[in-house]
Amino acid sequence: MYYYYYCYYYYYYYYYYYYYYYYYYYYYFYYYYYYNFYFYYLYYIYYYFYFYYYYYYYYYYYFYYYYYNYYYYFYYY
Repeated sequence: MYYYYYCYYYYYYYYYYYYYYYYYYYYYFYYYYYYNFYFYYLYYIYYYFYFYYYYYYYYYYYFYYYYYNYYYYFYYY
């Protein structure tokens, strides 16, 4: 009887040990991929604004150059 309970609790402990071990790694990888997705999303947003920053920067200097030459042309001619 003692041996029976010993084996019972042994497998019971063994079962819950792997059960929680499994769920620990499940949530670990879940949050791992979740935060990776989050950081890739932030990375994407960073380059998105980076791109638009240089885009508008480029157009700003383009129009600046354009109007500068425009007034320069009218000034000297």
